[in-house]
Order: sequence, then structure tokens, then C-alpha cells
Amino acid sequence: RFPPRRTNDLTACPETFASAVDVLSPFYKDLAHRYATACALALNIPTDYFSKTLVDYDLCTVRMLHYPPCDWNEAASADEAGDTSKT
Repeated sequence: RFPPRRTNDLTACPETFASAVDVLSPFYKDLAHRYATACALALNIPTDYFSKTLVDYDLCTVRMLHYPPCDWNEAASADEAGDTSKT
């Protein structure tokens, strides 16, 4: 089977994060169906043309990204001084 089915490895995450991902999962699946339907409508093809293939969601990916916090005061001061390395 290609691509191989993947599972979320949330072992390094807090337990509350893993449970939040489980709660959000059905909403993401609904979003995938709605997006597929919207694409079909835009292309003037049957509305279930794409969504009927969404069974395993093995090609749907939601990435949880983490960006470190920004010290806005430091960035603003650097911007005012013309130092773009901190913005």
C-alpha cells in the first residue's frame, strides 16, 4: 500500500495535548469533506467526486507546528535601530 498508513506519535507530548488532538480529529475530517465538496463545486463536477474517496484519510495531513515566542519589545527596538537581524 502506498503511501504507508501513518499513526500519530504523541508520546513526547503532554497527555492533554494528545486528548485535544483526539477531540479535534472529527472536525478535521469534516473539514476535508467540505473542502473536497467545494473543489468539486468549483470544477462543476459531481459534489461527491472527491469526498467519496476520503475513507482512510491516509493522504490528509495536519501538521502541528510550534514557533518559539517572540520578544516583541526587542524586535521593535531592533527595527527602530535599523537592525533587521532580530525582526
